Amino acid sequence: MGVLDSLVTGIRVDTAWGPTINLDQPFAETPEPNPFLQLLKPKITVALTTGSPVSIAPYGDPGDTLWPVVEFVAALGALALVYLVARRVL
Repeated sequence: MGVLDSLVTGIRVDTAWGPTINLDQPFAETPEPNPFLQLLKPKITVALTTGSPVSIAPYGDPGDTLWPVVEFVAALGALALVYLVARRVL
């Protein structure tokens, strides 16, 4: 990742619901694998003004997204919760 190491010195992530995340050396090797990231298999793509985008997938190619399955299961869970609450209230 020599190109990214020389161009990107840090990444800061701010969200409405979580703490600020600062990555001082975002493309450096980590001493031990992260089990959560091994499950997620993140792929980071950085668009550069100097050329085509550069991608890094430290835990392997994530393949096709499973997000539609997650949305479906979350919708079923929400419906089940609404049903249980309505059954309790009515």
